[in-house]
Amino acid sequence: MVQKIAKDSDDRMQFKRIADLWEKRETSRNSATSEMKEDPVRDEIKEMKDMVVNDGGKPGSEVYFHALELFTKKEHHDVFSALKEEDSTVRLEWINRAWETFMKKN
Repeated sequence: MVQKIAKDSDDRMQFKRIADLWEKRETSRNSATSEMKEDPVRDEIKEMKDMVVNDGGKPGSEVYFHALELFTKKEHHDVFSALKEEDSTVRLEWINRAWETFMKKN
């Protein structure tokens, strides 16, 4: 009888440990998810989109949509990011030329 009570007690302790570990894991997972910030690439693309608009690429215009399409490829948004210090006309011209090259390849 004493052994059965001791075994039941051990079983409950093991179950409690498993439940505690599970709860700790879920809490950790949820806090990590809630602490995640927005994707930095999205932030960068939004910043570049704003640059296009400030450079004169009106939302809805061809250059605006060409830029958005180009920015989906890392190589293009890397080049455009490198042009931050350039004049706005240089950036808009790059979009047009990059778009022409992109269309020739596809």
